[in-house]
Amino acid sequence: TASATTWLSRAVDELFRNAVVHHDRDAPTVEATVQTTEDAVEIVVTDDGPGLSEMNREVLETGEAVDALYHGSGLGLWLVYWVVQQSGGSARVEDADPRGTVVIVTLPRPV
Repeated sequence: TASATTWLSRAVDELFRNAVVHHDRDAPTVEATVQTTEDAVEIVVTDDGPGLSEMNREVLETGEAVDALYHGSGLGLWLVYWVVQQSGGSARVEDADPRGTVVIVTLPRPV
C-alpha cells in the first residue's frame, strides 16, 4: 500500500499513453512493474521507444522545463509530475537498454 492521490491511476495511464503516442515503431512495447520496499512503492514503466528529450525528463523529475517557453507536446507529463508530488513521491527517468525509457515513480508507504 502506498500513499497517493486519487489521480494516481490517471498519471500511470498518461505514462503509457505518452510511450505509445510518441513511439517510432508500429508495435511498441510498454511494461509496468510494481516493487515494494519497507518505506516505499515503486511503479516502473519501461518502453522501447526513442527516449525522452532532456526537457521532458526535467518536467517529470523537477516540474520545470529547461526553456521557460517549452511546453512539450502537451500537459500529460506535467500532470504526472503534479500527481506524484501531491502524493509525496518523486519520479526519475533512466535510459532503457538497448533503447527506450524507464520512468520510476516512488511513492511513500504509510507509517
